[in-house]
Amino acid sequence: MKNIKLSKIEFNTGDIILFHGRKSFFARTIQCCTRSRYSHVALVVKLTKPYKNLEPNTYVIESGYECTSDELSGERFNGVQIQTLDNIITNYSDCELYYRKFQNNSMSSEEMTDKLLNIFKNVHHKSYDTLPIDWIKAEMRSLHMVEFKDKNINVFWCSALIAYIYIELGLLPCTLPFTLVTPQEWGTEHSDLDLVNCSLCTEEKIQFNRGKSKKISVDIDSISL
Repeated sequence: MKNIKLSKIEFNTGDIILFHGRKSFFARTIQCCTRSRYSHVALVVKLTKPYKNLEPNTYVIESGYECTSDELSGERFNGVQIQTLDNIITNYSDCELYYRKFQNNSMSSEEMTDKLLNIFKNVHHKSYDTLPIDWIKAEMRSLHMVEFKDKNINVFWCSALIAYIYIELGLLPCTLPFTLVTPQEWGTEHSDLDLVNCSLCTEEKIQFNRGKSKKISVDIDSISL
């Protein structure tokens, strides 16, 4: 797997960031149960113009709990939210982060950003999925034991949220049971996602100059799946 310096990445809407937790028990449990390097995933949104109270900047959309407030509401909660990329990099200073570049020929970056934000506003603040039955079904699905059709738009864990957004953008089949998609599927280790009119480049490990960053302690490599 290649390494890439953070300063060399030109982040754009649709890019994927994957997280490998090294210290959190929760993250290690997810990685063990899904037989994957990854415990969390987030979606990049690059704003080139103001949106509500957000200034042009690079953000990520995710579902989880952060030690920094959601950029739109100013609140901290466990669920679907938007954070600046800078905050995410700082919050996850104890994790390894991986970058997958999004490539798409069906729409411009501006068009995709507008569509994505319209989708996001309908799920913003939705709760993190802690339903035990969904976790059990996700494990069974990852083992190819049973086929499910679960599509719940009231709760999301991280990878389910990104799958839902990709479906709404027309980038994944609408038949995908997005509720049960795991972080593993957003990497290249065991990916079964059938992308439509787009592709994701092989992940690259992000290299940071951590010395200049202020470290904020957070135990949750996040509450993430």
